[in-house]
Amino acid sequence: MLVSFRRLSSQDVSFLTASPTGISEMDKPQNASTINVDLVRRTMETNLIGLIQTTTAFLRLLRESPQPVILNVTSDMASNTMQAMPNSSLHFAAYNTSKAAVNSYTIALAKELEPEGIKVNAVTPGFTTSKLNGYMAGGKTLKAGAQVLVPWALLPEDGPTCEWHWHIRAHEPEIDESLTHLGLFIDESGKPMAW
Repeated sequence: MLVSFRRLSSQDVSFLTASPTGISEMDKPQNASTINVDLVRRTMETNLIGLIQTTTAFLRLLRESPQPVILNVTSDMASNTMQAMPNSSLHFAAYNTSKAAVNSYTIALAKELEPEGIKVNAVTPGFTTSKLNGYMAGGKTLKAGAQVLVPWALLPEDGPTCEWHWHIRAHEPEIDESLTHLGLFIDESGKPMAW
């Protein structure tokens, strides 16, 4: 989760991230029919409950900010549409379910805070080589992943809200104004996809 504060105290932007412990535990079995419920509970505690607690703790400060933004970092693996596709293979039941719950919470929060002018979006940086996935080769660097997120944390006053954006190429965090419909996320080619 990224929370953007502008001209508020001495910080322009605050970056809040989840603890690497309990985020995914992708090294543990996550088959839906045999998953350890404690693993699901730990993952939900970090990815969903922790995000909700952080959000509610910062809302007072966000309401004082002239351009408040909440950016929830999500995953393309959280898309139910993508998970249901015949060729999908990354079915980490605890992680994917927790991030799908984050997406649902993002929509509810965006709808609630939209009248106050607080922008709430979910963005996935795409496959990024990190501790989360055991530094699996082939992903973008942490810096490139962050470059996808930062423009969404620094949205202009008239920027979009209640959107899910999926960008594979870190150098293209573009905002297509024709795609500001609610309930969509955008793939790497600029086409809307279902949550």
